[in-house]
Amino acid sequence: MPPIQVLNGTTDITGCIDWRSLDFNSVVTKEKGYFKFDILDTPIADIPAMDDTIYFNYLGTRLFGGKVTGVDISVDGGLLLRVSITCADWGHEFDRRVVRKAYQDMDPSDIAKDIVNTFTTGFTTNNVQKGNFLVASMKFSYEPATRAIESLAKQIGWDWYIDPYKDLHFFFATTNTGSTELNKAPFDIDDTNGKIIWPSLKVNISAANIKNSVYVLGGIMYRASTTTNTPDKYKTKAGQLVYPIAYPYQSTKYQSTWGAAATLRVTLDNVDQAIGMEGIDDESTVNVMYNAGSGGGAQGGSPFIRFVNDPGEGHTLKIFGNAQVSVLAHLSNRQSIDLYGEWQDTIIDRQIKSVKEAQARAKAELMQFDHPTFHITFQTHEPGLAIGQTIFLKSAKFGFGSQPYQLLIRRVSAMCDTPTRLKFTVEAYGSDEVTWNDIMATLLQQSLAQNVVPDNTVLQEIIPAYEKLAISDTITVTPSTPPYKWDSGSPQIRWDFFTWA
Repeated sequence: MPPIQVLNGTTDITGCIDWRSLDFNSVVTKEKGYFKFDILDTPIADIPAMDDTIYFNYLGTRLFGGKVTGVDISVDGGLLLRVSITCADWGHEFDRRVVRKAYQDMDPSDIAKDIVNTFTTGFTTNNVQKGNFLVASMKFSYEPATRAIESLAKQIGWDWYIDPYKDLHFFFATTNTGSTELNKAPFDIDDTNGKIIWPSLKVNISAANIKNSVYVLGGIMYRASTTTNTPDKYKTKAGQLVYPIAYPYQSTKYQSTWGAAATLRVTLDNVDQAIGMEGIDDESTVNVMYNAGSGGGAQGGSPFIRFVNDPGEGHTLKIFGNAQVSVLAHLSNRQSIDLYGEWQDTIIDRQIKSVKEAQARAKAELMQFDHPTFHITFQTHEPGLAIGQTIFLKSAKFGFGSQPYQLLIRRVSAMCDTPTRLKFTVEAYGSDEVTWNDIMATLLQQSLAQNVVPDNTVLQEIIPAYEKLAISDTITVTPSTPPYKWDSGSPQIRWDFFTWA
C-alpha cells in the first residue's frame, strides 16, 4: 500500500492524481470537511463521477470519507484537460433528510441517537456519550440533520463530528474537566519532542469574546393560574365592559363545555361565563369576548376581555387558565466577573419554551466563553493527530512548562510537500471562538425560530403517479374513379394524382 492512497470506492486512483493538488480539511462541530484533488485527463485516467464515494488514506489510516460533490474541468495547456474534484465529508450525506420531531425530558445522547436512527441511513452512534442529565425539550421543524445535532450541542455546550467511518461523535469537552471522548493525541506540544515544526507554532490568547453574564430571551411558556393566584382579579364597575389582563392566555379550550379542563376561564362571582373570541365568535351567544391583544403598549395592544352586557357594580371578576409568559433567564459567573469585570451578552432563541431550558442554554454559553480563549496553531509531519483529540500545551518557552494547558483539536488540514509525505496544519482551542460561521448560523436559527411549524399542521404530500398510455392511429382509404371534376361535385381532382386527358 502506498503512503498516500486515494480510492474511488474500491478502485485505487492514486496514480492518476496530481499530488501537488491534494487538499484535505476536517473540522469539529461547525463546518463540513472537504477533500480536493486534480486529475489530468489522459487516456489512462480514472476520473470519478458525481456522487462517487472517495476515501483518503495515509500510512494505512483513513483520514477522509465522503462523496464527490463537484467536478470542474479546465484546459491545462495545449489540449490536455485538468479535472478538479471536490468531495464533501459524510456531513453532506448526513443531511439527505430533514429532522421533524420534538423531544422532551431526554438524555442528550438519546436525542442524538434517535436523530441518527430515524433520519439518516448508514450512520452509527458508537461514540455518542451519555450525558446523565435531561434536556427539558428540543423541537426541530424540518431542519437538516447536521443543524439539528449542532443545535442540540450548542444548547448544552457539547461538541460533535462525523468520522471517516460514518460514526457520530457527540461529547462534552472543556479545559476545566477534560473530554468525555477520552481521545488523547499521540503527542503533546512541548519544546523538546521534535514532533512539530517549531517555527510554525503560534499561541493566541484572547479575551475579546468573554461572556460572563448571559441573558436568554426564549419563546412562550404556559404558566397555569387558578382562582386563588391569578393576577387578573377585579371588582366590576357599573358601565365598564372592558377589563385588561396581565398576560395573554392559551385559548385552545375556551368554551364553557371544557369546564375545569379549559385553558381560559372567566368567572363572575364564581360563576363561569361563556367566552367567545373577538372577531371570530358571535357575541350574542356568549357573556364575554376575549382579545389576545397584539403585543401590549399604550395603543390598545394589551390583552383584555369585554363583557357583552354590563356586569353591574361590585361583582368579583376572575380571569385565569394557562397564561402565556415570555421566557427570560439570566446566569452569571461571579468568579469570572471578579477577574475580568462583567461582560454581558444576550441569546435570542424563540424555540426555548421553559426557564429550565433557558438556564441550560446560558450555562452552556458560560462554559465556553466565561474565560479567555486559547487558539494554538502549528504544523507537523507526524501522523496520528485528528479532530476531537485532546492535546496539552507543555511549552516552557510559552509559559506552560509547569502548568500544562489542555486543548481540543478542532481542525486538521493537510497538503503534500512530497509525493509520499503530508504536512499537517493543526488548530487546537482551549474553548470555542465566535467566528463568521457562528454569526451566520445564529441568524439562520433565528430565522427558523420565526417559522416553527405548529404540531397540528397537516402535511399535504404530493406523490407523482406515472401511467403508460398507448396511442394508435387507423387510416381508412376511400378510393375514387375518374372522370374528375373542377366544380364542387364529386369526385374532386387531387394535384399530383391525376393526368390531363
